[in-house]
Amino acid sequence: MGLSVTLVLEQVIEQLAKQNWLTRLINLAIVNLAGVPSIVFGLFGIRVFVLTFPFGLSLLAAIPTLTVRH
Repeated sequence: MGLSVTLVLEQVIEQLAKQNWLTRLINLAIVNLAGVPSIVFGLFGIRVFVLTFPFGLSLLAAIPTLTVRH
């Protein structure tokens, strides 16, 4: 689902919106997020949801991490 939303957003930006700083910024964010490997999101999840919040190693830490990825 995340990939399909990314493709649609990229097509809409390219065809409907004129190229200004906001559309270039959105396009850059889409391209950068598509290139981030899953291990980076896993490390982000460990840092934020396990170490910062008191979730520990549980489903409460895994669910937001997977939500951020997809």
